[in-house]
Amino acid sequence: MEDFHVEYGPSLCQVLYVSAKPVTVRRYRGSSAEDRRLQRRERLLDAASRVYRTRGYHSTTVKAVCDAAGLTERYFYESFANSEALFLTLYRDVCVKALERIRVAGESAGKDPAAQARAMLSAYYANLPNRPACSRVFVVEAFHVSPAAREIWRFWQESLGDLFARAWSRGGPRPSPELRRAVAGAIIYIAIDWIEDGFSRPVQSVIETGMQISAVLQTSTKSIIEFPRLPETA
Repeated sequence: MEDFHVEYGPSLCQVLYVSAKPVTVRRYRGSSAEDRRLQRRERLLDAASRVYRTRGYHSTTVKAVCDAAGLTERYFYESFANSEALFLTLYRDVCVKALERIRVAGESAGKDPAAQARAMLSAYYANLPNRPACSRVFVVEAFHVSPAAREIWRFWQESLGDLFARAWSRGGPRPSPELRRAVAGAIIYIAIDWIEDGFSRPVQSVIETGMQISAVLQTSTKSIIEFPRLPETA
């Protein structure tokens, strides 16, 4: 499998932009002001992750996050413009870490395309029941948070489709971007349906469904089916 690589479009770059401006370092009792700001930022992110599990995103306020972090709202706004900005930071990190976990699982499964696909599906689906509240927030709710969140969701969808296309194509012709997105969307929808159903089905059943969907991307030994065209109307 090729090395994992993500290309960001301009709009997504704006969403995930991190300022590279030089910081004036001021030390206080062994740590700089920037070090302390970053520590507070991490506390807020950790607190938000915990609060989301019980309230979901839409019912979580800035005050609730600050109370959970043991910080005042003044410190919230030194790192985040608003509640959405904090959520986008967490959502981006969740997506990037999930893609890396899925990629590594595929690479560790050998050269057989089916084995790679199965390992990647297992790495995705088997992790969801372990943190059901987080799965609901970042898999089910995230798409509906804002247009910026949907940009990250599209990045996640396209990157996931690309990983499965690389596994199934075995260096052969790559499926079209539209097909890759469609397959990835179906894989994600299987996860949404499973979460909404309370994880009632065994994970192996979910993985097998995902295998049938992802195998559509197998192009090296399968010919493209040509469907008859509808007759043209006068």
